[in-house]
Amino acid sequence: MSPSLRLHINGEPSREIQLLGEVYRLGRDPDAEIVIQHPAISKRHALLERRHGHWQLRDQGSTNGLSWKGRSVQLLALRDGDRIRLGPEADPSLPVLEFLEPSSRRQRLPWGRALSSGLLSLAGAGLLVLGFGAVSVPVRGSLAPVRGPLVLYDRSGTPINSGFDTNHREKERVADFAPSLRAALLSSEDTRFWWHPGVDPIGITRALLVNIAGGQVLEGGSTLTQQLARSLYPNEVGEGDTLQRKWNELLVALQLEARFSKQTLLLSYLNRVYLGVGWGFEDAAQAYFNHSASALTLPQAALLVGLLPSPNGHDPCRYPEAALAARNGVLNKMVREGRLSADQGRIARRTPIQLAPEACTGVARRPAPFYSDQVERDLQKLVGDDVAAEGNFIVETHLDPTLQEVVEVTLQRFLRANSTSGINQGAVVVLDSRTGGILSLVGGRDYSTSQYNRASQALRQPGSVFKLFPYLVAIDRGVRPTTPVSASPIEWGGLRYSQGCRGSSSLKQAFASSDNCAALHLARRYSLDAVVRKARDFGITTPMAAVPGLVLGQSETLLLELTAAYAAVANGGIWTSPSTIRRLTDTETCPLDPSDCAQRSLASQRSRRVLPTDQALVMQTLLRSVIQSGTGRAAYLGGNEGGKTGTTNEGRDLTFIGYEPKRHWVMGVWLGNDDNSPTGQTSAAAAGLWWEIMRTAGQGTADAEGRP
Repeated sequence: MSPSLRLHINGEPSREIQLLGEVYRLGRDPDAEIVIQHPAISKRHALLERRHGHWQLRDQGSTNGLSWKGRSVQLLALRDGDRIRLGPEADPSLPVLEFLEPSSRRQRLPWGRALSSGLLSLAGAGLLVLGFGAVSVPVRGSLAPVRGPLVLYDRSGTPINSGFDTNHREKERVADFAPSLRAALLSSEDTRFWWHPGVDPIGITRALLVNIAGGQVLEGGSTLTQQLARSLYPNEVGEGDTLQRKWNELLVALQLEARFSKQTLLLSYLNRVYLGVGWGFEDAAQAYFNHSASALTLPQAALLVGLLPSPNGHDPCRYPEAALAARNGVLNKMVREGRLSADQGRIARRTPIQLAPEACTGVARRPAPFYSDQVERDLQKLVGDDVAAEGNFIVETHLDPTLQEVVEVTLQRFLRANSTSGINQGAVVVLDSRTGGILSLVGGRDYSTSQYNRASQALRQPGSVFKLFPYLVAIDRGVRPTTPVSASPIEWGGLRYSQGCRGSSSLKQAFASSDNCAALHLARRYSLDAVVRKARDFGITTPMAAVPGLVLGQSETLLLELTAAYAAVANGGIWTSPSTIRRLTDTETCPLDPSDCAQRSLASQRSRRVLPTDQALVMQTLLRSVIQSGTGRAAYLGGNEGGKTGTTNEGRDLTFIGYEPKRHWVMGVWLGNDDNSPTGQTSAAAAGLWWEIMRTAGQGTADAEGRP
């Protein structure tokens, strides 16, 4: 039987594709062999190909990437039953690919087991000798304490959320935790915990063989003690996914086993492992079930253990289906390990997830959830995925809570009022033009139903908002607002453009009226390559094809990046990378005195001049004309605000980006639908929403200028 690919999209019947060829392109491109019509999927998302008799899936520079077993992957050697999400694992609404290869379902050869056993013994002996001889990463004193993973503050110093739980509870003995919890934990995470010396040679060897066979890292082989080493001793273990870090982790684990009893180590793990709602299983049991970890039932214990690989991705409040799958996976492991009978496992799997009535209240009411998620993404960019996951950071953000509330409420009200007009989704981001600080960010109408951030993750066509860049190229070549420019019909790239062409007008008039032909004439005169370079200078990182349609906004972009580009114009030509984080404090460096913590001010990071001041002033003149006399009149506040509208075919994307100079606010607004269906509206709707938010928000809570 030939291998196949099964495509799962929420709300649609699964589609199975027989893999009879050698190469398949996946994406929204109509020319792809496997077309996937979903707004989160890039035109050229991934490449599936058969190489040397094996199938592999490779990311093609897509915006949202590929996720497998809770982590992002670039290249995956496929095995029967693999499930790959086309985008972040935490978003269950995204499509999933399931690879099926029935011919590979066979038993391992007996000689393979014999070889594995021989290697195990040798590896185990070698690791023991090397581990006990280590002195480079000494562990002294008692077990290190665990501190909170992440604490967020808005720009006025008020906590947004806190990983430090003043009500943290710990048990005094391993026996104080439910037997079902201990059995579930050891079955899932470390079946040989009671006899290995901190490092499991069998697990390491098995993981090594699996990784070699798969051509990549498929299994890790970490024991509970190694996990403790990573969590409690990050300075000794180090950072990054490197061999040196794995070696240090091994040495620390061996030393922990030499200094502390198994009971002490297991108790520390049960009390201190991070589970998304606090530290330890007691905190998690109280949060989700409103009772002690000593009273956990078998299904409850398996649910909490299932959180370990991904506390956020398996959160039963936000992702109940993922939580259920993880729980049942733990139960299946318990059956295989002989800690449950098949009947016990079957009954437990058939038990629905039942949380305490108030369990999800805190999650639902989490302030600024889209913003908080963006903080985590920005933190990953700054310190790396591994270090960010370890937590223990105090993050001071640029969040303006008053503005954030106005944006959330106004957007939701607008979408409710316009649901019958074809607009069902929207996103808004507000930047401080001087610092690049993200003052407010809302990525959709309802975080509880979709955590997908349409401001920073969704690729959408910007329409005429992209005309900023050909006009900047023209200004750089000496064209001024009063300079006559051609706006006659134009043939270019095999197409004729004539709709709305005025024949000729001034640069200012052409920009204000969003004349397509004028923009095309400018781009052809000064070259499409120059337009692409200008967009890159202004922080646009998404793919851009140097074709005429680029000028009219056919290449998909991110709202956040476009808003930052407009912020550079408002800031006199200085571009700053947008970020939620203003200052970062590493609490690992200050276990005793917070005043001694290592701090990093990020206000001036990644700033550069991309435009001479005089050219920025010219562009500001053009942007003001859009609001005062052009297509953006719906955004007029009566001052010197400026901006640009963008509408794509059939109103599929409605965009407005504008700045208000008194407050140094630059706001990007997008309206449309996730399925890319037409709205039948124009970008005047986005400009009107921009006006409503600006008018309602007043002065916000504080002026961020001058803050470190």
